[in-house]
Amino acid sequence: MTTATRALALALVLACGCGAAQAQLIKDTEARKAIADLDAQFKAGAADIEARAAARKAETDQLAEQLAQLRKSIAEIGAEIGKLQEEAVRMRAGRAETLNRVAGLRSQLDEEQKSFTARLAALEPVTVSTEAGDFLLAPEEARQHDEAMQLMKAADYERAAAALGGFARRFPGSEVLPSVRFWLGNAQYALKNFNEALGVFRAMVASAPEHPRAPAAGLAIANCHVELKNLPAARKALEDVMRQYPNSEAAATAKERLALLRG
Repeated sequence: MTTATRALALALVLACGCGAAQAQLIKDTEARKAIADLDAQFKAGAADIEARAAARKAETDQLAEQLAQLRKSIAEIGAEIGKLQEEAVRMRAGRAETLNRVAGLRSQLDEEQKSFTARLAALEPVTVSTEAGDFLLAPEEARQHDEAMQLMKAADYERAAAALGGFARRFPGSEVLPSVRFWLGNAQYALKNFNEALGVFRAMVASAPEHPRAPAAGLAIANCHVELKNLPAARKALEDVMRQYPNSEAAATAKERLALLRG
């Protein structure tokens, strides 16, 4: 073998040895990295376990505190129950007397309640319906109004006139007075008390010219004048209806009657 050949062979041997050493070095580095990763994972897991353990301990401590408070509350309730039991024992001694007193007070309260309810009912407003709408009246006022109107509906004109006249005198400020006057005038007219009816109808129109029955009351005034043989006054009453209520049915009726009176 020549010197050159030996040198080449030696170089090949050295090259192979270096490659093997480098490969071993790479394996060692990867192993260390894997160990480091495992160590980090272990430490993270240990930290998580410690945190959970701390949270569990805090929860346990809180439950222990709540349990202690509950036991304290139970003890206090037990003491209160003991006091109530003692009080109950004392109360049983006078139970019969207490029951009698309670029964008496309850009876008294019932009587006072009934009396109060009766007084309240006497003051409770009552709804009354008229041609002009619904009105709230005092009970006695409403009662007298309804009784008078029932007599009017029954054509009991004499008693109706007395009842309606009595209502007007007793309740001169009533909200239903215009309606009462209208029907009082009709009752007097039916009884042929034309002067009385005339006065009532005039008062009704003068005090409540916007009332739904005012145009009819104007016609009634004309009728009263006709019955009293005062035709000029009757014509003027009809003209007043036509002037004051030009768009009403009463105005049309007044026009027809006026034509008859003039004819």
